[in-house]
Amino acid sequence: MKTSKVLLPLIIMLSFCSCEIIDEIESSSTIRTAYYWIIADADTYVECVKAGGICVPVEANYAGRPLVTAHNALGVKRSFVNFPLPDFPKGTVVDEAYFEMFHSGTREDGKTDDIFIDVNTIDEPWIADDVHYNNQPIQPGLTGLFQIKLKSAAWSGSSNIATLMNDRINAPEQFHGFVAFIQRPEPGYEKGYYSNNDDSVFNDGLGRAPRILLKVTLPEGANANDIGFNDQHTDINGSRIFGSSARQVQDWPADWEVAILAR
Repeated sequence: MKTSKVLLPLIIMLSFCSCEIIDEIESSSTIRTAYYWIIADADTYVECVKAGGICVPVEANYAGRPLVTAHNALGVKRSFVNFPLPDFPKGTVVDEAYFEMFHSGTREDGKTDDIFIDVNTIDEPWIADDVHYNNQPIQPGLTGLFQIKLKSAAWSGSSNIATLMNDRINAPEQFHGFVAFIQRPEPGYEKGYYSNNDDSVFNDGLGRAPRILLKVTLPEGANANDIGFNDQHTDINGSRIFGSSARQVQDWPADWEVAILAR
């Protein structure tokens, strides 16, 4: 697995696979709080199809397609999302952290969107282009570690997971992303989300791809401009891209539409 660092100057242009991504950082020498929007560098989903009361694994790979979570009479679909983490200096503290996915539909399964989607961490490295139901990466349990509050055709996000992300930024090699799923088969939901392959990513390098939002307090003398990325995840065909935006400002940027602030 390739590991690399990508430095972020004041205004940078990242290029992955001929895909240009612009990352703007607004800095201030007096503000130690920085806000990060980090999009997934890889994602996919897996499924099994129910037949005779048994969920039969599907060995197809769905990397490059929109994401889905489902649990109903037809089967189960689980979405996997990975992120690169900033290479924060020692002493950085995560004050707030949110995992968000953009729900691409409105009651697309004929059922309410007023539900919660379970999310768990992933315990091992994985490659989106290789993953299918039978070899899906290991998760620590069948229940969610936290949840996303679904919204119709909008960013749908978690509550504050700062404690979890504080642990992960101090050991980025142990962070392998999240799996989103619907735990119970009744009443039978199926919900879709934009992936990091959606065309919206190319508009501004961010788009509607799954994201992690971080509010951090930087140590004295540190500046968001100097922070690079630990890229812990590289797919076989190198087709995945990721972008980021960081702002050293006083509060969450309104144009980021942070889901928890809109509840």
